[in-house]
Amino acid sequence: MPTMVEVWKAEGEAIGVAKGKAEEKIETGREMILEFLRGRFGKVPKHIEKAINQMNDPIALKSLAARTGNCKTLEEVAAEL
Repeated sequence: MPTMVEVWKAEGEAIGVAKGKAEEKIETGREMILEFLRGRFGKVPKHIEKAINQMNDPIALKSLAARTGNCKTLEEVAAEL
């Protein structure tokens, strides 16, 4: 039977792995949106890039990705932020 310290250690490691995966998902979402915008519009203004890079909610990033697909200009993208 594992000791409490071993259980706590295993739980801590599992939490760390989950947080790492969540952070990776967020970073991937940011990168995908920015790559899409660069491919569509060329250079992305710093204020838009900064706003996207500050987003930490994967659901909000997913929603933004869907909305930016319908934007015809970078000004429309900025308005979605």
